[in-house]
Amino acid sequence: MKIKPALWGDVLADRAHAKTLLASVRDGLCVVDAKGIIISANPALAGMARLHPGDMIGIAPPYPWLGKEENLRLAGALAGVVRTGAPAHLLVVLERDDDRPFALSFAISPLHEVTGLFLASVRDISDVHPVQENQMAGKRIERLKEQVHRNAVRLETLQEINSSVLRSGSLRTIFKRISEGIGRLVDHDLAGVYVFEGDEKILRPHTVSKLTPFSRRLGKLPLTLGEGIVGSAAISGETVMVNNAQQDPRSVYPPGMKPEIEHIIAAPLRGRQSTYGILAVARNRHPGFHEEDAQIVQSFADAASIAIENLRLYGDPGLPPGRSRRAATGFRSPAAPRDALSSGRRGHSPPDTQPPGAPADADITVMPDMNSERWQKFIFLSSMAGANCATRMPIGKILADPDTRAFYRRLMEECCAVGKAMGVALPAGYVDDRMAFSDNAPPGMKASMLHDLEAGNRLELDWLTGKVVALGRKLGVPTPASEAVYAAVKLHRMGRTS
Repeated sequence: MKIKPALWGDVLADRAHAKTLLASVRDGLCVVDAKGIIISANPALAGMARLHPGDMIGIAPPYPWLGKEENLRLAGALAGVVRTGAPAHLLVVLERDDDRPFALSFAISPLHEVTGLFLASVRDISDVHPVQENQMAGKRIERLKEQVHRNAVRLETLQEINSSVLRSGSLRTIFKRISEGIGRLVDHDLAGVYVFEGDEKILRPHTVSKLTPFSRRLGKLPLTLGEGIVGSAAISGETVMVNNAQQDPRSVYPPGMKPEIEHIIAAPLRGRQSTYGILAVARNRHPGFHEEDAQIVQSFADAASIAIENLRLYGDPGLPPGRSRRAATGFRSPAAPRDALSSGRRGHSPPDTQPPGAPADADITVMPDMNSERWQKFIFLSSMAGANCATRMPIGKILADPDTRAFYRRLMEECCAVGKAMGVALPAGYVDDRMAFSDNAPPGMKASMLHDLEAGNRLELDWLTGKVVALGRKLGVPTPASEAVYAAVKLHRMGRTS
């Protein structure tokens, strides 16, 4: 017998009564053929599927409101009913947009009065059936496992970069590694650093990975402060995430370039008193970025900021002549009220002060007190290395505990006291400044000496904390915290082979 799509009243006897009765039933009901094609459906089922009852008629499996797994299970249950004539029951658990479980109990049985048709009833048991909680818990566990894996990769990448930073690696190499790290964690088409060049007052692309023709062209475009989303982030000093940036009035493009889909994250590279540039990540396709992506980019921006801070003391031999000092120039912004690097200590030297053999276009830095600069670097490095190795913990863990935080500060204070006893002029509030800097550093940051300790390598202990202890004894300056570190780590200083 050929069955035509019809309303409930065309299928069942006493049509008016049946139509009224079935329309009032809270359970979802539908009639399907042996292939699962919907012949008729009541309003309750249509509401579960978010469709009009008439729109459901004629829909064939797989049903769009169910997932692949649920459709396979439902098809198997219907095939069993068709083959045996025995009713079938199954539980299907879906996930709503709000992450809450949506549990449905399906019952399928033959319509004995009409050959080849089957009645399916669907009941929402989300609030009464305990099984869905177990199933949803399993899905939540899988999501957590994925998140833990992402966080582990993120932490490993940050530790690698932080190790390079504290070893005073090339700025270009560090920026490249940061771009590679972002590539491991955030799907993107452009990632790189825009560095502020004080002479021209622009943000110039420095190390940019470009994966599409659109991003390759866009990645060559320098920006003035405040221009574009990148320039706006530099002025505000805040990380910005803009999805569908092609619709944002701040976006700028090279002349003749037609805007395409673009999602952007721009994170400022902030020093103690200046913003040096922007770490920018863009995607030229859907979907847009999520808040977690912005947090990852911000973490890498923090690592890049540490690299630039190290430039204040050592410069960067890995950059071409004329670029290293401009890469560390910085500018004032709401997040950085005073320019630390353009206050007279940095910049171009007059021609008559250039050393013999210096390239004509080289930027030369005249340091008013190089010994003070060296000691500032030594104090910070030896104190962090000592605290890291004594506790076997990264800086975030050390600062989070009041006792170890005080211990870390005491190491810096002792080292400052030794330096002053040697006649070194240190800036007022230096320890407070370094504590604030440490608070803003990535929490997973470790000194390279802790990496060596963990790997069983020989340590620089005698040239760091050991030197503080030795000088303190020579000058009569008490260094009890440094002595405690030296005693605790001393037996490891020759590595595991000793």
